[in-house]
Amino acid sequence: MEHEGMSFPEALKYLAKKYNIPIEETQLTEEDKEEKEIRDSLFIAKKAIRQEDECLMVEGYTDVITLSQGGIENVVASSGTALTPDQIRLVKRYTENIKIIYDGDAAGIKAALRGLDLVLEQDMNVKLILLPEGEDPDSFLKREGTEAFKRYLTEEAQDFIFFKTNLLMEEAGNDPIRKAQLTKDIVHSIAKIPDLMKRSLYIKQCSNLMDMDEQILIAEANAAIKKEIRQKRIERDREALRANNLELEEESWIASHGQPQGHQSQRETPVYDDEYQERDVIRIIMTHGDKIFDEALQ
Repeated sequence: MEHEGMSFPEALKYLAKKYNIPIEETQLTEEDKEEKEIRDSLFIAKKAIRQEDECLMVEGYTDVITLSQGGIENVVASSGTALTPDQIRLVKRYTENIKIIYDGDAAGIKAALRGLDLVLEQDMNVKLILLPEGEDPDSFLKREGTEAFKRYLTEEAQDFIFFKTNLLMEEAGNDPIRKAQLTKDIVHSIAKIPDLMKRSLYIKQCSNLMDMDEQILIAEANAAIKKEIRQKRIERDREALRANNLELEEESWIASHGQPQGHQSQRETPVYDDEYQERDVIRIIMTHGDKIFDEALQ
């Protein structure tokens, strides 16, 4: 082979370039991709997060700096109220326990509810903390001090089911229709949890808190799960159809206009003697690169 004698990374880079495969699709760039995605705050805090086995998530970098200066280092920023699935997945590399700290205003409460389902989908253990109204982590720590801030986090951290139930039931009051709608909302959040055992325990807890039949809540959760599975299947089918339509449009355009100048068709692409074997090597590496080859098992 042309790349005989190369190191493993060199061979991967050579093959990716030779067959015009985007470098991001190979394992070679995984480390570079991580460095690009991981925010500065997470990069700095990951050691403390591992040690504490817990991540505190705040909204801004000012909060991160103030908490770090106060000796609380297992903290990262979500850069505003828009928490994303990628941020949550990155945190999960270091711990499965997360406390999300939000300002106690209306925007903070809405952000807490919006970010909750995203965290649950990643099967993380989440607690939410609302600061007193008008406070943010930066101002609260500066006013109360580190020890008081830590004590507040411990005492006020709420399991998501209590947080959402207390908040929404207060909003519903004595209106049975509103209470039914909000109960559905809570059960739909529980349905986001991938782990069946956790999901069952949360449904039981919700049943006790809401004073509702557990079987009714189970049926509602199952309906929500089935609906989401259907929606994901529809989205996949749409993507496949869209890709297929683009391919057909390209073929139709080429048939009516001919190949663009300087464009090589697939038939004109040179085929190397060992191309198929090398492509197979790339496929195996990309698909099973996380596994260890053991000759004794062959």
